[in-house]
Amino acid sequence: MAVTARLNNILMKDFSESVSSLLIKQTIYKHGLKLNSLNNDGKTKTVNLIVSDYKAIKPIGCVSVVQLKKDLRLAIK
Repeated sequence: MAVTARLNNILMKDFSESVSSLLIKQTIYKHGLKLNSLNNDGKTKTVNLIVSDYKAIKPIGCVSVVQLKKDLRLAIK
């Protein structure tokens, strides 16, 4: 999936590839999301869910939440 790869690249700035992939997969599975067919509300929901999990396991030297949301939103576009 191209969307998953783009999201993974953004999250890999702060996490390993395996943690980034797990974070994305867990969000998709837990909330029954289909990344290839999201409307605007679905995209916002996906970004907010990923950011929520990101903040819960906030790494040292992380990017700002505002910037992370922008980057994730562009990746889902």
